[in-house]
Amino acid sequence: MKLFTNNKTDIIITKKNDVYVEVKCDSDIAAELSEYFTMPVPGARFMPAYKNKVWDGKIRLFNVNGNLILFGLRFAVVRFARKHKYTFSIFDNSKDIDRGTMEQFVKALELPMEPRGYQLDGIYHAIKHSRALLLSPTASGKSLIIYCLVRYYMEMM
Repeated sequence: MKLFTNNKTDIIITKKNDVYVEVKCDSDIAAELSEYFTMPVPGARFMPAYKNKVWDGKIRLFNVNGNLILFGLRFAVVRFARKHKYTFSIFDNSKDIDRGTMEQFVKALELPMEPRGYQLDGIYHAIKHSRALLLSPTASGKSLIIYCLVRYYMEMM
């Protein structure tokens, strides 16, 4: 686990689970984050909840009660901090695995075919970041990538 930090930290970003990160900060910064990550819903004025004054027609991506935001928005919080001159720390959960170790693991699986370079790239990226969306065209060997990842997580975790 890597930690990027400054001397005085206004915002600390840590992974809570696979869906959310927790943003530890003062309540005034949390209020600013909530406002920053709030947006109007197009056409909300036509929705029953808005018409009945139950909802204000806005989506709030930052939960002030638990100081949670979606995992995929963690770097948007970093951009917010930089824009507003706040100091921050972020815990990066990327794995310290080198490509050679990953290739040795794949070779040890004794696959009936030699994985292509882009397949090894996909396997390495997914393992290193513990979370990835890999896009690959039809007949490019996605099943091989999935098989290698499943075997890795079964044997290494």
